[in-house]
Amino acid sequence: MKETQPYFGDEAIQKLEKCIASTDGQILIVRGKKSFGTCGAASIIHEYLHKNSKQHIEFSEFANNPQFTDLEKGLALLKDMDFKTIVAVGGGSVIDMAKLLRFFITHEGMIETGAYIAKPTAPPSLIAIPTTAGSGSETTHFAVIYKDNIKYSVEHTDMAPDYALIYPMFTYDNPQYLTACSGFDAFAQSIEAYWNKNATEESDRYALKALELLYPTILDIAKNSTVESRNKMSEGAYWAGKAINITKTTAPHAGSYPFTTHYGYPHGHAVALTFPAIAEYNFHSHEMPGNKKRMLAAILKANYPNDVPTLIQSITDILGLRPSNIQHDPTLLMAGINPSRLSNNPASLSMEDCIKVLNDSIGKNLY
Repeated sequence: MKETQPYFGDEAIQKLEKCIASTDGQILIVRGKKSFGTCGAASIIHEYLHKNSKQHIEFSEFANNPQFTDLEKGLALLKDMDFKTIVAVGGGSVIDMAKLLRFFITHEGMIETGAYIAKPTAPPSLIAIPTTAGSGSETTHFAVIYKDNIKYSVEHTDMAPDYALIYPMFTYDNPQYLTACSGFDAFAQSIEAYWNKNATEESDRYALKALELLYPTILDIAKNSTVESRNKMSEGAYWAGKAINITKTTAPHAGSYPFTTHYGYPHGHAVALTFPAIAEYNFHSHEMPGNKKRMLAAILKANYPNDVPTLIQSITDILGLRPSNIQHDPTLLMAGINPSRLSNNPASLSMEDCIKVLNDSIGKNLY
């Protein structure tokens, strides 16, 4: 599998300047609409472009949850242009869009089938610069896209960025709610990778490294987002991304899809809705290995096994990631569960189990 080369802190900015200086031809910048300027990335990147007399095009006309029509619009814009470098600057959706553009410039296929054929075209290099600490998209070989109200994950070994430039300063001014959503996503991914059926020794190392950075930090960000906590969140999110790049995610992510598709919850918030109930289910299942339960309890400093789900519930409450005060249609929620991600869960869930999880999570808000 293709490996993404990471750079952290000041080294990341130095690498960005070198990449811009050395690239041939035009540069495509895929960016967020507002975050590109507010996080400080715009001034730095535009300075490097001007300094090195590089021409570029910027693409930001896509939804927060990228749609297939957004991808088509981007590909039409780039048609017949010879880009050697793509720089993605933003959260997970922005980086996903850049990955999708680069991939479908050089591949043909249907997202519904997941079968792709490479074109005889050399792909541009892709530099991913996250401005949130959460998704891990800067190091994974998959990207999310919505088509006809269905959420797809496009997966291919050629999808991963060439470079991940982790510069935590770009996250320092993120709003509290965005910080909570993205931070919980990274926290969830580290746990889901570790308890995953597909876990390996390598993914376990990444997941535990991520969790050791993220757990002491995730409550700090709800109260006092210090520079130290922001830095740890950015690094932890990267390692969580490395872990799920091997294992993929499990039941909390499987169940998050319809909450985002139909009710507009940001991704990390959607994952948080069912995470405590699924943790409760997994920790009381004989299918989840005991050594994994004990290790998670030890890292979270919780009594084994009963207090881990309670602790995670308290984290979601403190972060404010509760169900909206609206009625949710259980038929829509059940129909939207991603079966592939669900199959990675350490404990098997039947349809009846999924309904119980929904009731335990947002029962009073169900029809």
